[in-house]
Amino acid sequence: MKTKLFLTIFLVFFLTNPLFALTGRDVMEKNDALPEAKTAVSSMLMQIHKGGRIMEKEFESSIKKFKDDEDKILIAFTKPTKIKLLTHTMMTSG
Repeated sequence: MKTKLFLTIFLVFFLTNPLFALTGRDVMEKNDALPEAKTAVSSMLMQIHKGGRIMEKEFESSIKKFKDDEDKILIAFTKPTKIKLLTHTMMTSG
């Protein structure tokens, strides 16, 4: 009786599991189909290990996308010093 129960559970699990599995390509296609945000804000903590010391730098990144394939990024370090950097990126073909 235990053998039949085990065999039934084993077959059900292994026969139905591949039906719900996604491949890496499926995941990326679903991700590419999602609408993209025009703006994004991220807060990050960077730890720098140098010798026996650990330095922490905290910064915020703000990104704005424009219609002409130009992105503008503002990076503002908030800890330990306040510094702002503005970068521009353009998508080029080729």
